[in-house]
Amino acid sequence: VGTARTAEKVRAMEEDVRRRVPGADFTGRELELESLEKVKAFRVDRFPDILMLNAGQMAVPEERRTSDGVERQIGVNFLGHYALTASLLKQQQQQQRTK
Repeated sequence: VGTARTAEKVRAMEEDVRRRVPGADFTGRELELESLEKVKAFRVDRFPDILMLNAGQMAVPEERRTSDGVERQIGVNFLGHYALTASLLKQQQQQQRTK
């Protein structure tokens, strides 16, 4: 599973992965790390083998806030990643309990 902020970026990512790795078992999904509510609502069918957290905001020219009221760079680069990891781990634990 790969994520991007917009449907257009998801499509481009899927095309790029499929071009580079034909037959790859890959799905792109929209995810906005600026919203902790959206991060908590993000669900996966199975826990990923590798979790790479590389989304980020850098050198934002003016102060901007996330929908949760946090400075955008900290909200996306740190809190969004932390919330996503915590949510995925919780999902994994719940899946393991139901097996």
